[in-house]
Amino acid sequence: MTKFSKTRATLILIIASVGSNILGMVRNHFFAEKIPTSVLASYYAAFRIPDLLFNLVVLGVLSSIFIPVFMDHLTNKDKKSAWQFTNYLVNLTIISLSVVSAVLFFLMPYLVNLITPGFSEASKNLTTQLAQIMLLSPILFGLSSIAGSILNSFKKFFVYALAPIFYNLGIIFGTIFLTPYFGVFGLAYGVLIGAALHFLIQLPQVLKLGFQYKPIISLKDRSIRQILRLAPPRIGGLLANQANLFIATIIGSIIGGGSIAYLNLANDMQTFVSVVFGISFATAVFPILTEKASLGRTEDFIKEFSISFRQILFFTVPASIGLILLRGQITRLILGYGFFKIIDTKLTAAVLGAFALSLFAQATIPLLVRAFYGLKDTKTPFYAASFSVLVNLFGSLTLPKFFSQYAIDPERNITFAVVGLAVSFTIASFVNMVYLLFALHKRLETLQDKEIVGSLSKVIVASAIMAVGVQYLKYLISPVIDPKHPVLGFTAQVLVVVFLGAVIYFLVTHLLGSDEIKGLKNILKRPYSIIFNSKKLD
Repeated sequence: MTKFSKTRATLILIIASVGSNILGMVRNHFFAEKIPTSVLASYYAAFRIPDLLFNLVVLGVLSSIFIPVFMDHLTNKDKKSAWQFTNYLVNLTIISLSVVSAVLFFLMPYLVNLITPGFSEASKNLTTQLAQIMLLSPILFGLSSIAGSILNSFKKFFVYALAPIFYNLGIIFGTIFLTPYFGVFGLAYGVLIGAALHFLIQLPQVLKLGFQYKPIISLKDRSIRQILRLAPPRIGGLLANQANLFIATIIGSIIGGGSIAYLNLANDMQTFVSVVFGISFATAVFPILTEKASLGRTEDFIKEFSISFRQILFFTVPASIGLILLRGQITRLILGYGFFKIIDTKLTAAVLGAFALSLFAQATIPLLVRAFYGLKDTKTPFYAASFSVLVNLFGSLTLPKFFSQYAIDPERNITFAVVGLAVSFTIASFVNMVYLLFALHKRLETLQDKEIVGSLSKVIVASAIMAVGVQYLKYLISPVIDPKHPVLGFTAQVLVVVFLGAVIYFLVTHLLGSDEIKGLKNILKRPYSIIFNSKKLD
């Protein structure tokens, strides 16, 4: 894959991620409008168990470990052996996920009781039923993940990038058209529809590449054994990451008052940036890192990593600052309707600001993790994630008590305790990133340190100037908002301030001679051919 094709692939993923995350915001808008926060908390809590299964099996084995093994078949053997290995894994995935899902179905009442100790019995029963419905989604996502990994291995990103968009469309369909008939269960049915679409949109191109399904399986296959050998540390690392979410869910249920909903809604808003830039860059460069590592080309590996790392920081550092400064306006614009009251908006905005402090750390972790996977090292990310969980556990047990001193509504005893969970997560994210960064630096001896420090210095200066401009513009435009049309007013305020803030940032980085702004210019040279001539890219 040439450097220019990597740039085009990255832009495809960024454009699709923006579209998917915009749909995600639309989805959350309807959540807040149509579902009470207490019921929405049950939905998010119910999502934890199927999401755990998805992350441990699908992300843990299929999406990251599959690609190096599959590419080894393509490089050192042939397509026939690659497809045979794929069939083995497809059938193993279907069987294993079906068995685990069936077991979890019957254990769900007990599991829900463990993760939501603060819920009422009615809320626990609702959470159980929602989780049991959504247990079908990991099976669909398992197949979809294999399909997406195949497309990534062949460096075909266009259809792969569309899959999350169709997933969100499925959930939006369930929210708008099914909730009037099934209540909150419409959201669970929407998740299943979205998961099915996520798989089906990728299937035709996988078949076009030559894959033919065969009902065969072999646990003695060397590649399957390699997958099973590499999986435990990878699963352990993801289990550590999932532990952070379970900690937030457990303590959030005890805090009560819709805390779980606030955490998830705020997290969705801040991950817009980390997914668009962090995951997009990491996904596009992962096959290249894997290829360079397998060929022993360490210098090229370091160069590709360093370029992607600097590009992620270039976009996410100013985005972190912008999100902190505009947290109130963005939260009110997206969520401040229907069942979502002003106190809900203020608490979610506060949580969003705390999350955003570590946005650049969250965005660089996927790249750092994939760098280790490219080197076939799944243990170091596990150690880093495990240590960060311990940090998060300590913070989650102590910080909510500190923030509970500050009341937002003293009469109803509503405090900012939930913000403590977000601050704890932020600290843990910093710890995870620093651990991985130092470990990778120690292994490779250099990550083009001079270039990273120089780039980051320019980003910090430009971001500081942008922050001053955004803060000034925010208050300059605020009086113009028409109280009779608050939605239009807040929309105009956010869009204008974001646009002008971006102009300030890109102008300053241009004046400072940032290499990343030059790369951005190259990306934007041929956007139309990237979008409309996808066949050439593939």
